[in-house]
Amino acid sequence: SNPTWVALLAIFSKLGLSTINAGRCLGLIFGALTLLEIVLLFSLVVKGGERYGYLAAIAVATAPPYLFWSQTGLENGLFLYLVMISWRLGVQEDRDRGRFPYSAISLFLLAVTRPEGIMYSIVFGAWKLAAILSNSGKESIKRLLLWSAIIIIPFGVFLIWRYSVFGALVPNTFFAKVNNGVRANLRVGTRYLLGFLNHILWAPVVIPVVIAIFRKGRLEGSARRVL
Repeated sequence: SNPTWVALLAIFSKLGLSTINAGRCLGLIFGALTLLEIVLLFSLVVKGGERYGYLAAIAVATAPPYLFWSQTGLENGLFLYLVMISWRLGVQEDRDRGRFPYSAISLFLLAVTRPEGIMYSIVFGAWKLAAILSNSGKESIKRLLLWSAIIIIPFGVFLIWRYSVFGALVPNTFFAKVNNGVRANLRVGTRYLLGFLNHILWAPVVIPVVIAIFRKGRLEGSARRVL
């Protein structure tokens, strides 16, 4: 299910270290790097966005699911980090058309980290296609083809490998989760959703604090303009 994560843990296993401890440490590291990517992304897309980025990072960092899953030793921290760095790289590539499409590399790794990761490539591809339609040109089309090839070719090779080894294009966990019937799947999905909503009840407590910081920033900005 998670080849990229397993490959990282295999390095520590080869060095004779505990993969459980390595997974937990890596999860915390990638969790911290994800918060940094949030700040960097806000600084790119919002004027004076660094402050808002810190607020967003604090909101994410205090979310119970984020705190819990970042230290379990699973691939969640890596997956979220790849999502955020792909987003930031995509924004930079959209602004500087001459940049190498590094976001394609991170999106490929995302697709191999967890099965649903390939859906992010579809979303990013639609975004890039929309940008081309609004500003067409041969160079833009070439860049999109290069970006697509960096994802599709190695991911296609990966799917061939998976099928040759396991006899299926999707991991075993897919069959374990969907072979229980529609009713059972809906019941499990509803339980997941309710559990998630239960864990984000902290959000209303944070909102007034965020609003107060926003207002303070605006008042300070207004005071500087008056002076």
